[in-house]
Parts: sequence; structure tokens; C-alpha cells
Amino acid sequence: MNRTALPALLIIGALALAGCGGASSGHPADHRAAPSSTAATSITQPPAGGSAFTIEYENGYRTVVTFTAEQLGRLTGQRLETGTVEAVTAALGKAQTWTAQGKLSRYADQLTGAARAEQSRIKQTLGDLVSGKADRLRVHIGHNRHETRAHFGTEHG
Repeated sequence: MNRTALPALLIIGALALAGCGGASSGHPADHRAAPSSTAATSITQPPAGGSAFTIEYENGYRTVVTFTAEQLGRLTGQRLETGTVEAVTAALGKAQTWTAQGKLSRYADQLTGAARAEQSRIKQTLGDLVSGKADRLRVHIGHNRHETRAHFGTEHG
């Protein structure tokens, strides 16, 4: 097995277990080249004072980021509550929401595309955050030298 086959298989397996299958969603953001990165693993970086996101895991092939309701407010400029779920979802589908986010800005196109394609999943998660059924909005970003994909999900305590 060549050097890139094993990490690719591990990523596909991890994404499949997390509900992020390898099938193309059809949106162009799924097929953009990934930035070249072979960063070392760093697990669960707590949010800095006013951070808009938490990096739970990161290596050269995958980044897992979570957002609490408070962090989503910082990210989108909208306080997350029942009446703002639509507005927060819409903000996640705008490139400028992501381009101002430091480490995440390199994935702005993929995050924007995924947020637009996965609106119903995001709305469900945001509603669950408001009602206390979910702890965080989670995004998995799979990245390698051939492509980058982002998928949103729910994180329960």
C-alpha cells in the first residue's frame, strides 16, 4: 500500500462513521484543491476569550471544529434563539462569515458551500441548541492535496 492510501482510507472511514460519507454532494465547493498542510495534531483547543470557534482536532488531513450557541453569536453577529435560527443559518452560508475567522478562512469556500447545501441539517442542529437537545454545531473538514470537503453535524454532550 502506498504512503497516501492508508491515510486516505482512515479519513474515509472516520468520515463515514461521523455521517460524512465520501459521496459528492454535487456542490462545487466539494471539489476545490486543499491547501497544502501537514500540521501536527492538536486536540481540543479551548476557545480563547472571545473566540468564535473551537478546534477539537486537527492534522494534515482533517480538522474538526465546534461552535457553541455563544460562539455562533460571535461568528454570525446574531444571538442564537428560536427567532434567529433562519438568520444564523443564512449567515453561515455567506463567505464573509468565514473569511474573517483566521485558521478557518482557508476553508471559506468549502464551509460556505456546505452551509448552503446542508441548510436543513444546520437548522435542525441550531433548533436543538436553542432547546438544549444539542451542545454544539460541529463541522468536519476533510482536506488533502486533491480536494477539501466540509460537512456540518451535531455534537451531543
